[in-house]
Amino acid sequence: MSEKMRQQIPIIELAVNRTPALRFWLYAALWAVCMVLPACESQDPCGLPILREGEEATPGADGWIMRTITIGADQGGAVLVFDGNGLDLKLNSCPGDGQIAYFLRGGAGTTTHWVSLPPGHHAIASRGVSSVALQGYLPPSLLGEECATAITIPLDPDGMTSIDLREGSVLTGWVRLQGDGASYDVWLQSLGWDNMLEPGPVAICTDCSAGATCTPLPSSTVTTLTISDQATLHLQNVFAAPNNNDLGGSVSFHPGGTLTSP
Repeated sequence: MSEKMRQQIPIIELAVNRTPALRFWLYAALWAVCMVLPACESQDPCGLPILREGEEATPGADGWIMRTITIGADQGGAVLVFDGNGLDLKLNSCPGDGQIAYFLRGGAGTTTHWVSLPPGHHAIASRGVSSVALQGYLPPSLLGEECATAITIPLDPDGMTSIDLREGSVLTGWVRLQGDGASYDVWLQSLGWDNMLEPGPVAICTDCSAGATCTPLPSSTVTTLTISDQATLHLQNVFAAPNNNDLGGSVSFHPGGTLTSP
């Protein structure tokens, strides 16, 4: 190393340490390099503290929360909870999956994201939120093939709950909902189907029975529904069509009467 380069190292370190956004992207670049080096296979490629199941991260002195979560080969994603207040959570995924940076949208209060992710390491970063918790992991498939055996997602009547589906193959399946009989504003984000003028491929049903009543969800209108503990979400031949920095498509639930336009 030349003397000139050696003299520049403290300047570079100072810039990185004082600029969280620069540090985040530097870690992402190092991550990409690390992914192709065998020596890195047993290490956290982000260079960030690992957020483990049941743990809660709080901001550092610079106001940023920056952690890594790891999705195993037998897991389909994670349940992340943060104090939304309209703020987003950055998620930087493995470059090998063709993903760079996305945002998990924050609601008016506590926000819970049931987010589908590929196996591997994923960096999360946010500035302004009071905490981020890794509540748990998802099974290999977020959508169940059968209604009776699908996972159950509890909805927060006082906060935002989002079911986040990755861009990829056509989405068909079920999720059981636990709404406790409360009223919710339901919004579809970046989800599409063959004839977008006709609602139907995404619907909330009263239960799993053959005679259940289903309410189709339109693509660009808030739908207010009372959701019981027997209700289900059904998708049929739906695809995620993300815009800008969305992770994929999502179905979000907000306290009834609070959402006019996301």
